[in-house]
Parts: sequence; structure tokens; C-alpha cells
Amino acid sequence: MPGVKRRGEYEDELTKAIIKFEVEQLGRGPEEVRTFILGDMILFRLKGVLTPAESTLAQAREGQELVKEMRRQLNEASRHHHETQHPMIVSYEVGEDWLWCYIDDVSLTP
Repeated sequence: MPGVKRRGEYEDELTKAIIKFEVEQLGRGPEEVRTFILGDMILFRLKGVLTPAESTLAQAREGQELVKEMRRQLNEASRHHHETQHPMIVSYEVGEDWLWCYIDDVSLTP
């Protein structure tokens, strides 16, 4: 039927969107992305998302935890940024867990 998109077309559009997001937020995209629409769920499988520095850190258990925490904080910062378009600052100090929104002049805890 003309004008009606198939599931594969939606999955392709979502794949392009997640790659764009990764490039904008991290400066590089994943090596491979697969998108699956499963009922009322969208599943992304990303491979090769770590930067070379993160890959080196992740070789040790403590480094894996640091990478996970940094990525979690980036996700939280980007959520507020995408909802409001406000610039954010994120602390990367070990043991610190805060975000700052300049426009709202507030500290956010992820």
C-alpha cells in the first residue's frame, strides 16, 4: 500500500536516529546497530560503543564500574538537555554524582 511504512522502514529510521544521538552526545557512533520493534517495545543492540579510552578502562572491574557510572550520568544529563534544550555540566570526579543546569540554576542528581 503506497504511503504505509513497513516495520523495517521504521526500524531503519530508528537506527539512524540512535546513531545520530550517539555521535552528537559522544562524538562517535557505534560500530554496529540493530533495531527491533517487538510488539510495544523498541530494542536497540549497539556494538562497539566504547571509546578507546573506555575500552582500556573496562579491562579492569573497577574501570568497568567507572565507565558505567560515567555513561549513566551522561544519559541523565542528556535527558534533561533534550527535554529542555538547556546546557548542562556533569561532574566526572570519582565519588561525585551531580549535574548542573545553567538555565534553571539547579543541581540535579541522576
